[in-house]
Amino acid sequence: MLVRVLAAAALLGFTAASIAQGPPGNTPLKAGSATLLLDGKKVTFDKVQGYVLESGGSLVVPALVFGPTGGDNLQLSVLVKGPGPVDLAQPFGNGIAFRKGGTFFQNEKGKPGCTLTVTRISRTEIEGTAECPTLKELNGSRTLSVTGVKFSAKAG
Repeated sequence: MLVRVLAAAALLGFTAASIAQGPPGNTPLKAGSATLLLDGKKVTFDKVQGYVLESGGSLVVPALVFGPTGGDNLQLSVLVKGPGPVDLAQPFGNGIAFRKGGTFFQNEKGKPGCTLTVTRISRTEIEGTAECPTLKELNGSRTLSVTGVKFSAKAG
């Protein structure tokens, strides 16, 4: 879902950065980092873009992007009531994706194997962990392993 939203926005001329900034009045999340193992190789991103908003009693992070604009990056999307395990089978709002060399890889809804846990979340911060040994290439057959993810972002 997240990749489809970002891909559609890209076709319309938006960038991940403009999506991650959010609607006017939100506090952008600008400070943070993510560490992970990408196919077994340690990767660290020290740049983050995104925001948290409240909607109907839930906290929503439509696009949290770790990494350089236009380069390889980790993308997370959550729709939760508060800290805890994230339901990745939920049809909307939750997902893990990785952009590598211009190709998007994402978790498959309803398929077991990936986990995402939010350990802290408010309107000004989010942190958590993720494991996804098999992200599937969007419109392709390749896979990518993203494991040992630790992430945090806060208003800067």
